[in-house]
Parts: sequence; C-alpha cells; structure tokens
Amino acid sequence: MKTYDTPRIQQEGRNVQVKKENGGRETEPRKGEGCISEKKKASFFAKATKDGPLPDQSNPNYKGLSKCWVWTAHKDRVGYGTVKLKNRHTMAHRLSWMIHCGEIPVGLLVLHRCDNRACVNPDHLWLGTHQDNADDKVAKGRCNPQFGEDNFSSRLTEENVREIRLRYAAGGISQYILAKEFGVYQGNISSIINGKKWKHSYRQ
Repeated sequence: MKTYDTPRIQQEGRNVQVKKENGGRETEPRKGEGCISEKKKASFFAKATKDGPLPDQSNPNYKGLSKCWVWTAHKDRVGYGTVKLKNRHTMAHRLSWMIHCGEIPVGLLVLHRCDNRACVNPDHLWLGTHQDNADDKVAKGRCNPQFGEDNFSSRLTEENVREIRLRYAAGGISQYILAKEFGVYQGNISSIINGKKWKHSYRQ
C-alpha cells in the first residue's frame, strides 16, 4: 500500500502539501476545502461516535487497527457519510482528514484502511490515487462481486427480501409502502418482486 506524506509548508502565504511521488512535485489543495472553522469541527465531533466496531483482527488487512469512528449523520446510498462544507457537499471522511491532517492535494483520494465507508477515524485513512484505490481492492480481494446481504452497501437482509415478496404476493400493500417501511426506493422493491435483484434468494 502506498502512502503519501503530507508535511505542511508555507509558500506565497498558502498552505500546500508535498506529494513525494512525481519528483516531489507540490500540489495545491482543492479549492473550497481549507480553513475548517471551529464551529465545523465541533459539528464533526458531535456526529462521529468513537466507539464504533473494531475491524476484524483475524484479517491481516485490519490487524492492529483501532475502533472505527462511525459517522452518525447523513450517509449517501452506498454508506459514505456526507457533510456540507462551504456550500458544497463532501464526504465526511474527507472532512476528517482535513481536520486532523490538513489539506488534500489535487488528484488524491482519501481512502479507508478499514474498508468501513462510514468510518471517519483519521488513523484509518490514507491518501492515494484512483489506481492505488483499485490496487487496494485487488490486494484485499474486494473485487469479487458480493450478493445480497454480503454486499457492503445492502440495506436489506435475506429475511427482509422474503418478507417483501410474501407480503406483496398476499396483496393489500403497495410497493411504495413497502419501500418506505424498509428504507429503500420503490424501484428496489419492484426489482425484488420481479426477480431482477436478489435472484440468488430464490434458490434458498
């Protein structure tokens, strides 16, 4: 796993960071993500619980990691925490990096060592490129497709899916009501009922 040191230096009155690759070329921070206010920092810590799950210590990829800090506020559809920063929406783990480590150089991503998308623990974060992210997935065996509740982003369990199908088949309830009850989109319910999603559950 590659890592990028981020020493802060002063140049023309601006804080910049040095990326050690590409001959140590300096890269400017992404505009609009600097100067985190004390109010924003306080809001961040109020929405992050430090008593989250401990990454699986039997997995060598996670051995030695401390507990995740779980983002308790808004998350996107795939589980990443989101926050508004300077009138722009950004990821909560990016905000965590900026609070604890400084600016994020242009072209770099904030990646997770723990692979918990809702985690904002700065000790679990590292800077890398899109290629680093792809290589990390391959190294950890996360490129194989995961189905059903084994999929990290799934909001439903096998039991939920069976209940949805049975209740809809019995009549008296709409897809919209089921979607609202289970916290998913109506299109997801339709795909489950029509067998376009969760096909494997039919075989169970």
